[in-house]
Amino acid sequence: MNIPSRFFAVFILVALLPLFIFIFIISYIFQGTPIFYSQKRVGFKNKQFNIYKFRTMLENDSMNELSSLNDSRVTKLGKLLRYYKLDELPQLINIIKGDMVFVGPRPELNIYVLKYNQYFKYLNKIKPGVTDLSSILFREEEKIMSEYFAQEDYSKILQIKSELTNYYFDKRGFINDFKIIVFTIVTIIFPKFGIKKIVSSSFLKNFPEKAKFFNDLY
Repeated sequence: MNIPSRFFAVFILVALLPLFIFIFIISYIFQGTPIFYSQKRVGFKNKQFNIYKFRTMLENDSMNELSSLNDSRVTKLGKLLRYYKLDELPQLINIIKGDMVFVGPRPELNIYVLKYNQYFKYLNKIKPGVTDLSSILFREEEKIMSEYFAQEDYSKILQIKSELTNYYFDKRGFINDFKIIVFTIVTIIFPKFGIKKIVSSSFLKNFPEKAKFFNDLY
């Protein structure tokens, strides 16, 4: 299953090896060890796996809960890595292992899957991924939660993500997956333009209420 994705992940991992080494070195200089961290997430068929990232938080602080806007646990280097999504690069290893795919819903912590199981029915039919509509549209999730949702209202965000995932599942295919990957790169560089002018008009044109919601957010 997903053999092409796994081979492509190996190719990208080799191609980006200089970038991995660079991040490894600057992380060691400015943050020390450990360079990476792993965390249990829920995957396909509710099977848990370890997701890999470059560490972006203080070593001794808990990373098993949601981060918030201006979270004191996030280091200066960590903020930079998060902004450009470079902390996610080690998830190529998850793709190679078969835990994840390139395009699919972001894997959540088990505490949220257990508490809000109704929003994770899609895990019975699709693997989690590195990027998807939700990760693009909720690019600044901490800021959105701080300004528009209370921390305890994370369930509302999960509901929206679930709706977007189910919508994507009905439309998935090579072309749409390729679009999502391209749009992910565009929104990393030009967040507001990418979301308001490209993603909303391309994927949410049949959902004007959702398009308006995200256009208002950004």
